[in-house]
Amino acid sequence: MITYHEDARMFVLENGSMGYAIYVNDAGYLETVYFGRHMEDYTDVTCMRDAGGYATARYLVKSGADVGYADGFKADCAPLECSPHALNDKRGAPLIMRDGSGSYVTDFRYDSYTIEEGAPDLEELPHTEAVRCSRESVHLDTLYTLTNRIEVENFANSAPQKDVKMEIRRSMLVHQFLTEAPLYTDVFYGIAQTQEDMDFGVDVNNLIEMRGMQFITGEVELNDENWAAYIEQWKNMGGAEILSSYVERCNELRDTEYVAGE
Repeated sequence: MITYHEDARMFVLENGSMGYAIYVNDAGYLETVYFGRHMEDYTDVTCMRDAGGYATARYLVKSGADVGYADGFKADCAPLECSPHALNDKRGAPLIMRDGSGSYVTDFRYDSYTIEEGAPDLEELPHTEAVRCSRESVHLDTLYTLTNRIEVENFANSAPQKDVKMEIRRSMLVHQFLTEAPLYTDVFYGIAQTQEDMDFGVDVNNLIEMRGMQFITGEVELNDENWAAYIEQWKNMGGAEILSSYVERCNELRDTEYVAGE
């Protein structure tokens, strides 16, 4: 269901299990104020909009003073559906246009809405439905759709059995990996950098990045011989000394008895 709450200036998309709320602020921008589990009331989002800093000030000609937006709109941190470009918002805008004067200032403000049954027929995502232009202004039409769980299940049931079986198999493999694969902890986390790391760390890290990229791209074949040669080079360049220094420091500080691998 898609609803517009006039008093709260809030659009709500919800299907009983999740919800998405968009607020039309005093500046005319659309703010994303909620996305998550279904709630009975989406209009009370004061705690989210009040976070961080002061309301953005704008100059009022009538009063001759800078006054903050009454609803607390903060131009530098409010999560907007469509950020402006070349104004006070430093985030990337989804759409940037240049006018006849060469200016790239792009600033879309909310104008109106319609709620219709059904979903638009889009070939693929992301998709731009319509941009209507005139000499005076540009009108951007943004579309929001909501799918319920039954429609998703029907889509899955209508998919080719081969694809469904592959997806089930993939899920089983992921589950098996998460339940059976050993989990490792960074035992050196929080330990100050050792002198050996200061002496050899730059060269060793450069070797790790270079050889890793070569293995990934296939420039160097990943086999037992090349891997053994890489480990030997890592040791000779100071890798073994760095590892031993951290193991020793860890044992001293945490009363452990770790041993560096060969």
